Amino acid sequence: MKTYFASCPKRSELFLIEELESFGVQDIEKKNGGVQFRTTPLKALEVLFETRIASRLFLLLDVYPIKGERDLYEKVTRKWWHQIFDHDQTFKIQTLFDSDANRYFKNSMMFSLKVKDAIVDEFRKETGKRPDVDTTNPDISLLVRVESRGRESGFNSKFFLDLTNTPLSDRGYRRGRHKAPLRENLAAALVHIANWKPENGPLYDLFCGSGTILIEAAQKALGLPPTYLKIKRANRGRTSEFSFLNHNWFKESPELHEFVRNYFETTLQKGQKALESKSLPIFGSDIDITTARENIKAAGLEKHIKLIPLDFMKIKPAKKGSILISNPPYGERLESGEELYYQIGNTLKNSFSGCDAYIFTSEEALRKKIFLKPTQRYPLFNGPLDCRLNHYQVH
Repeated sequence: MKTYFASCPKRSELFLIEELESFGVQDIEKKNGGVQFRTTPLKALEVLFETRIASRLFLLLDVYPIKGERDLYEKVTRKWWHQIFDHDQTFKIQTLFDSDANRYFKNSMMFSLKVKDAIVDEFRKETGKRPDVDTTNPDISLLVRVESRGRESGFNSKFFLDLTNTPLSDRGYRRGRHKAPLRENLAAALVHIANWKPENGPLYDLFCGSGTILIEAAQKALGLPPTYLKIKRANRGRTSEFSFLNHNWFKESPELHEFVRNYFETTLQKGQKALESKSLPIFGSDIDITTARENIKAAGLEKHIKLIPLDFMKIKPAKKGSILISNPPYGERLESGEELYYQIGNTLKNSFSGCDAYIFTSEEALRKKIFLKPTQRYPLFNGPLDCRLNHYQVH
């Protein structure tokens, strides 16, 4: 059993916990900005491939209790870094402070530089050679989370190894450009909250934009892992899709090699059958559907998502029991202000009576213009924006 940390969008931690529990993961601890848990390396790889809400997955390497930077250097140089990765592999370090550590250390870049020096010195001592730093596309990415141990007790510096390379939220289907698109794993969290199932009725998005909500819903309904496109590329030999493929702990384990090989083969076979299965009742509309169409095609989901180039106010009445999940314009995307949200409320009452609607937006004043009472409000962050997903049971 090893310890892992899965990062996620802020305030999505509880939904990530629900997802991990559905995978059979136990010994879970909620953290700020993610979830820590203990499991086997095999189960951790399953989580990496199948989590829709996590942004990245990290393996905990060690925890160093420290009082200051001098303690840090001395303890890091004692680590067996030359066994974690090879001198011909590049690496980078990111440091995150909690509030107490930020007040004490102040500069995370200087902290990372101190860690880098210690790692390089350990390599020189043990191997006579040193690895190079690459902040753009490294072979090895290390995360250091520095957390207070309590008043006058110092700090814990937790060293994590990033298993993902590019974020898990980067699914690989985005092609066109769209202004302020919703992150894929945040869209997946909205779908998770709405708990849409195709057998219960159609799914609509009246502001489909880049098509992210539609794609995430379709992949989940078809049982396609969110890493499906990455697995296709990795199966063709692109080890850059998942950084763990180049890590020593993985390369030295025949059991894990066999698991990944079988998982890739089974996933691609099941995925192809799913994509060719009966079409899903998923509908998206927007004034401009160009970007959504490009992304849906890249995801291979043209058969399962129907797009309509239509203003949301002209939508035909939906079947009772339908679910709507929409991310209307707000913030920098907003052009028509309060009138837009007033019309959203009218459209819900006129075209979605007997349905459940989930509207995701950042501004309370705009939400009030819908003139419907939410059944439930879910606080979430979209990047730095403090948002709400409001659930309306429309009558």
